[in-house]
Amino acid sequence: MPLILSLTCTNPAPDATIYGAGPDGLFRLEGDTAVTEAQPMHSLFCCAAVPGMAGPVLLTGGAPHGVAWRGASDAWQAGWMDYTDVPILQIAPAPNAQQSGVLLAASDGAGILRTTNRGRTWTLCNYGLHDFTVLALAWAPPPPAILWPAFEVVLAGTDHGLYRSPAAGLGWQQVAGVQDAIQALAVSPDFHRSGAVLAAGEAGGLLRSTDGGRTFTAVPDFDARVDALLARRDGRWLAATPNGVYHSPDAQAWQLLPSSPPALCLLEVDDAIVLGGEFGFARIPAPI
Repeated sequence: MPLILSLTCTNPAPDATIYGAGPDGLFRLEGDTAVTEAQPMHSLFCCAAVPGMAGPVLLTGGAPHGVAWRGASDAWQAGWMDYTDVPILQIAPAPNAQQSGVLLAASDGAGILRTTNRGRTWTLCNYGLHDFTVLALAWAPPPPAILWPAFEVVLAGTDHGLYRSPAAGLGWQQVAGVQDAIQALAVSPDFHRSGAVLAAGEAGGLLRSTDGGRTFTAVPDFDARVDALLARRDGRWLAATPNGVYHSPDAQAWQLLPSSPPALCLLEVDDAIVLGGEFGFARIPAPI
């Protein structure tokens, strides 16, 4: 079984094609079978997909090229990386990436890179950032049209804390009181009403914000290490731990899903949850 560290899908359900990436390569999920996809990098950490003008663009992050991308032509190309050749650990498309072309990439030692052309060229975007090993990125949903100023909020978890950008990743502010490594983030779909964000560190436990990621408090009675978080479209939450996957309606009271594997990444597709980890891929019904 391939080790899967990252999941993404192209196209909306029911026509979604699910991809997973990890050190064993890039894989496409067909039914319950993982099919190898040829790609140019020998060490993958992540994958992402974003709509393009001529069809979806699939991106992979890792080494030695940083980011590689494939558009409608099915030919892979290396992204041009600004003044760095470190591995890319995560790629996070902006909610409006189809129109703006904006994506962020978390790197292992060079901070955060930003693209405005769906991954063809990347520039360092570290203003205000003091920790340059970035482990997690999460965008807030687009602000409603009536909201002014229309902040485009994104959060970044690093090996020494948490950062927040109200300007689509163009500048960063450190979140006070968070000192541990943050390796998982999730932002509620009703962020602009509830301000709800979850963050998880390597040391174990969950942090919760209700003010848009400006301040965080510990979620009581949750001591497990969290490897992945997911904010579902219906407002429920999932947390993947070494003990299995927990679910919650409010990010405070959590229950373990019976027989769920210890996933390293989570993806919601239609009415199912796709899991990736040391077991390869798994698919479970979305808990209610």
